[in-house]
Amino acid sequence: MKRYSFLVILSFIGSQFVFAQDYGFSDKGSNYCFQNKIHSENIGELDNLNADIKHTFDALDYKLNLNIYNCFLSPYPKSFTGSVIITFKVDSTLNLIKLNAVNTSLTIDSVRLAGVSFTHASNILTINLDRTYVVNETAQVKIYYKHNNVTDGAINVSNGFLFTDCEPEGARKWIPCWDKPSDKATFDLTVKVPATVKLGSNGMLVDSVRNVDTIYYNWVSNENVATYLMVMTGKVNYNLDIVNWPRPSDPSIIVPIRFYWNQGENVTSLNNMKTKVPQMMTFYSQVFGEHPFEKNGFATLNNQFVWGGMENQT
Repeated sequence: MKRYSFLVILSFIGSQFVFAQDYGFSDKGSNYCFQNKIHSENIGELDNLNADIKHTFDALDYKLNLNIYNCFLSPYPKSFTGSVIITFKVDSTLNLIKLNAVNTSLTIDSVRLAGVSFTHASNILTINLDRTYVVNETAQVKIYYKHNNVTDGAINVSNGFLFTDCEPEGARKWIPCWDKPSDKATFDLTVKVPATVKLGSNGMLVDSVRNVDTIYYNWVSNENVATYLMVMTGKVNYNLDIVNWPRPSDPSIIVPIRFYWNQGENVTSLNNMKTKVPQMMTFYSQVFGEHPFEKNGFATLNNQFVWGGMENQT
């Protein structure tokens, strides 16, 4: 059983709150987040709502390599290519695994490593393995795939902006995965983008390599994270401010807080956030236990994200 970890809010400030009158609520972000959860497009993809959470394998790690370069260039397509290596531990004897992968969003090209063949139907990717695996063995499958140029509510692209929004089970629209909030895994994301793009994700930025007009960002979360809390947010000419927060238990250990924000935003409000967030982290560390992650982060989106806020781990 993987240990429970606190969620850190990745707050999307500056969105347009357009549904207040429709729902009869005041303009509090918590109400908009609540409405997003119960009206989300991704709820329609839920399957086996009453199924036991036990599964034949436990996903341990997702290692993604995505080329989303063209998503930031006119006409801003939602299509991209990529691969994911899924490391899993076997819970019961098996010779295949089943993953969530929405057919209208994802086209599977091929499988490698322990995967020898596949079928993709009814939003389920079935991968036949190279042999029969027994309990406690680990294996890896590599999946080459592409995201289609469709509007699916998980990948949002416009005018040099890209962000994911996966709650509660929408990660299956941009990653073949075992897409259950109860199943957590480590997360390693390498992304190819234009050199003008800043891109944030879960965990720590371990590398960013520039090659002429291209940057490869590599974000790694060594803490287990649910698939719906995996995120990437990128934009051409994003502003980035970093505030350092010393850990109360050891002030020599610095936790960076990254603020991604758009041109033209209210700088006074931004500065207030940059002051208040470290104070909040200190307070919550005193009340609930010290902030468990290596970083904290916030990103402003655009009016494609209308709900006011979304939590994504770190």
